[in-house]
Amino acid sequence: MGTSDPVSDLAIAKEASGSDPVVPGTEFTYELTVTNNGPSTAHDVQITDVLPSHLRFEGAEYTVTVPSAEGEGDTVTVDSGTCEGANEYGATVSCLLATVEIDQTVTVTVEVHLNPEYTGDGSDIVNRAEVWPEETDQDPIHSNNTTTAGVPGGETARPQADLSIEKVHTLPGDEIIPGETFNVTLTVTNDGPSTANGVVVIDELTAELRAASATMTDGQTCDIGRPWNPPRTPLRRRLKPQWNTLPAPRIMAPDAHAGPTAPTDPTLMYRVATNG
Repeated sequence: MGTSDPVSDLAIAKEASGSDPVVPGTEFTYELTVTNNGPSTAHDVQITDVLPSHLRFEGAEYTVTVPSAEGEGDTVTVDSGTCEGANEYGATVSCLLATVEIDQTVTVTVEVHLNPEYTGDGSDIVNRAEVWPEETDQDPIHSNNTTTAGVPGGETARPQADLSIEKVHTLPGDEIIPGETFNVTLTVTNDGPSTANGVVVIDELTAELRAASATMTDGQTCDIGRPWNPPRTPLRRRLKPQWNTLPAPRIMAPDAHAGPTAPTDPTLMYRVATNG
């Protein structure tokens, strides 16, 4: 009399860790729990987590535990490892285990990064995970092989951006003679975590000065007001955290990121003339 193929009822559950809404540009984790309801050992178990397009994969680890003989509720770790996936938005995370015994629990912790440009409420962020043995027909119940989860607290927080500004005057000499011009450079930094939209930079000039011209390092234009009587110099733009696409000669990087590969900040330079 022959033996039948092994049958293993694998089940998966998933939840987002924490209850506080996530700010765009920050990280949070998902916890996946896989159990084997038997009656046989499951072989070549594949756990897959498909991230939505707004989430970037940062890393994942798994642990395999069994109940401890020391006391009720205690567990002992019998195996651990890392899962694979590309460090990109919408990545597929994969964990492969050789076996999962009936009394074992597999816990997978997946760390993700919420896109700093995300402006939704989180309702469109749905993360789907599934678990299967080597042969899907070895699992008699398919309804518990997939699960989904949203974001912590069920919604995301409003974007937050820490903006700062630095101003530098470049004078032609030790002093300014009426009628001469000099340069003023404004450097705006977004330390995140979210992308800042509709940023307005205003530099109010005194009555003795007028803005002769204004340029930005990315080629955008600025409104310098009426000639000889500009009440202020506004700049409207969209600023990502550690914005890094400007030409090097006009870059002023934050001290914390100084270096040849440092993230760069948009710079506004304009010439100021004194009334002569």
